[in-house]
Order: sequence, then C-alpha cells, then structure tokens
Amino acid sequence: MWFPPFESRSVKYCKVDVHLATGQGILVDGGSVYVDQARPPRAGVYRYDVKDLPTSNAPSGGCDGKDATGAPLATHVTSTLFIAPSPKNTLATPAGIAKGANGHYYIASVYNGVIAEFNADGTFVRDVLKPPAGEMLGEKPFSTGTPSGVGVSPDGSVYYADIGIVATADGIGPGRGTGKVRRITFDASGNPKPPVTMDQGLAFPDGIGIWQAPAS
Repeated sequence: MWFPPFESRSVKYCKVDVHLATGQGILVDGGSVYVDQARPPRAGVYRYDVKDLPTSNAPSGGCDGKDATGAPLATHVTSTLFIAPSPKNTLATPAGIAKGANGHYYIASVYNGVIAEFNADGTFVRDVLKPPAGEMLGEKPFSTGTPSGVGVSPDGSVYYADIGIVATADGIGPGRGTGKVRRITFDASGNPKPPVTMDQGLAFPDGIGIWQAPAS
C-alpha cells in the first residue's frame, strides 16, 4: 500500500503480503480487497479485509514490522482463499477480476482463454468466454484470445485485454503484436455473444479500465 503525498519518488508505503505467487489483478469492493494469483499451487482469488490493512507506514498505523529486505511490513494482515481453480469451475491461471452491476464477479484465466462468472459468494455460474471446442494453443493464439485484464461497463458488457499468448518451441508467452482489446455483449436472454475486437496489433496488453462519462 502507498500513502500520500504522491508527488515524489520517495512515496511512503507498507507491504501487506510478501508471499504472493505471481500476483495479478486487484479489485477493491466495499470492505474487501481481492487479488488474483496465477501460479499453481497457490492459484486462486484471495480476499483481504480492509479493516486489517495499515493506514500509514508507521507502527501506529499498523505497519508494525520489516520484511527480509528491511522494507516496512504489516505483519498481522492475512488473506483467505475466496475462489480456487477446481473441477467445479474453469479457472486455471486467474489474472483479471471485475465486478458487474449484477453483483457477480468476472475472472479472467489467461492460460486456457476463459472468463468465468461467479456469484457474490464465489459459486461458479458459467463461462462468458472460452475458446471454441477443439482449439489448442499454438503458434497462434486462441481465436477468442487469452484474457488478462477484465472490466465490466455499467450496461453489463465485458471488456478484456487479450494479451495474445502463444505456445512455441521457445515456450509460452505473448506473441509479437498478437495483443487485442475485445468486448463481449449479451443477447436479450442474457447469453454472451462472440467477442468483438476493438483494437489489435498490441504488445502485452494486460490490464484494462472503463471510463464512464459524467452525467451532464
């Protein structure tokens, strides 16, 4: 956590977790903070209680310790596993997380090209994005992409940053200019339509934000 003022290179901070395994997307939702972890065996969505977080980088603000590097650390902050990859859902490597107006969470899973929808208590609802049956990750990305960052607009549309993962002899990672920004809308029955590409030819798009115009 970083604490104001933010106008210099020496901004005050306090670490709250030094055991993340490839920490990814973050969502602040009311009294909770959700963080995605992509790397097994600790892959999943973890929840932190806002009231446990420090309010400054001083012991009086809850930043009461030091980590192995000597950096300030809040030693009392703990996390709970909210959603884990399991046979009951389609998550593999959780990356992005967003919440819709319907109270549901939308979680992107890069490696298997999925955006999964969960209800407020973390129960799997459905996939709003997954590759067509039979497609395999190879020298070209999935035709529907590999979602990293995800966002939900007020009308319920789901936007995602498609990082464009490919699998080659050199390993698995973003391709050259394979990144895209895509949008999923829903039909009158609430079923997701195929994604529409909004931008392409991007290098490593891994996050997304949605700007809402102020009311006039």
